[in-house]
Amino acid sequence: MLDRLSRFAPFTGFAFVVLLLLGIFSSKTSPNAQASGARVIAFYMAHKSGQETSDLLLGFAMMFFLCFIASLYGLLRRAEAAQTLALLGLIGAALFSAGLTLFAGIDYSLAYASHTLTPSAAQALNVIENQLFLPLFVGAVVFGVATGLAVVRSGLLPAWLGWAVLVFGIASGTPAIFIGGIGLMIWALVTSIMIYRRSVPSKAGGEMAAPA
Repeated sequence: MLDRLSRFAPFTGFAFVVLLLLGIFSSKTSPNAQASGARVIAFYMAHKSGQETSDLLLGFAMMFFLCFIASLYGLLRRAEAAQTLALLGLIGAALFSAGLTLFAGIDYSLAYASHTLTPSAAQALNVIENQLFLPLFVGAVVFGVATGLAVVRSGLLPAWLGWAVLVFGIASGTPAIFIGGIGLMIWALVTSIMIYRRSVPSKAGGEMAAPA
């Protein structure tokens, strides 16, 4: 029973994308880093429930993202030539997840405590939320490059899938972050299917399906 359930672990990639999109579209654009504390407080008091819901959805999305990446790592580490790169990709994914969760956590704090925050505290938290982007960007680039090369070297997934995540990962650390983000979501959906196909026993002998 446990083995059967584990075969569906790759589909956590689908849950990640769905929750991420719901979180993004249920949120309002928060004030920029130059906004006054009074403006920040007014925004979060007006959109308290919507921002809290969005942040919780993003948090759950990151939980499923890490489960999806664990499934991918479990596949790639089977190839000795890709083990180190796969581990580096896992570390990059964890950093990316921590960065996005940090953004969501600060935003949730602003919304939850908007009625008790002083203007100076609200302004400081808002500046941090807007400018603390390095963990997110560094994690995305490390994940994309390391995972992409691991996929190519392992031979367990199509090579084009590796080159795609490499490009999207690098793009996520540049001004083309929007394109990189959309690309990574599409990549996660396709990769989920690919990993699942390789977890289905073959008709002969019940072993794992051979790589294409």
